[in-house]
Amino acid sequence: MDPVEIAEVKRITNELDSAIPIYWVSGNRDMTFNGDTAMPELLARFHDESGTTTTVSHEGVGFIVLSSPTIYDPSEVPGEWEAQLAFIEDALKKSAARGERMKIAFSHHPLFTDTPRDQDTRAHLPRERREPLLNLSRQHCVSAVFCGHRHRNMYARDGQMEIVVTSAVGMQSPSSDVKSGYRIVKVLDDRIEHEYFEFRTGPATVDLE
Repeated sequence: MDPVEIAEVKRITNELDSAIPIYWVSGNRDMTFNGDTAMPELLARFHDESGTTTTVSHEGVGFIVLSSPTIYDPSEVPGEWEAQLAFIEDALKKSAARGERMKIAFSHHPLFTDTPRDQDTRAHLPRERREPLLNLSRQHCVSAVFCGHRHRNMYARDGQMEIVVTSAVGMQSPSSDVKSGYRIVKVLDDRIEHEYFEFRTGPATVDLE
């Protein structure tokens, strides 16, 4: 987390309408020096800069933010993986107790790329820690997990749960078939709709009906 980059992100987000809440999702470069292993000093700095709000309940939908760098490789931050797992389970139970019709998670790393049985690679979370997350997701009927990390658009499913990987604002993967852009997600009464737009191609307004 370079101080100059942090300042620029804050400058840009300060240009947004103040009525729009912002919730930060940690990426692998926010918490690691090598892209893989979460480090305690970077974890602390991220929380200092972004706060620790990781669950939101809004109009019958529960939103949960995962700290996927501490899940991917927690070897240098003892206890963080266990704390994440306990937090996620607690958040899902509370969402169920509130009777929320959908549960949506956000994670930098995808849980998997093609199927829940994917072998371990740097592309997604390792099976050792993926399986407990998938079990909780199935038990509590998570609708979708929105992710990044791959610098390309990708889609997969585990039962009713959709894994949605959105490409980067900046550099694209050589295998990406899109240019830099963003995704508009609509959470409707009975479903989730989403569409990716390259910059300068998106709609001027968004109909939420």
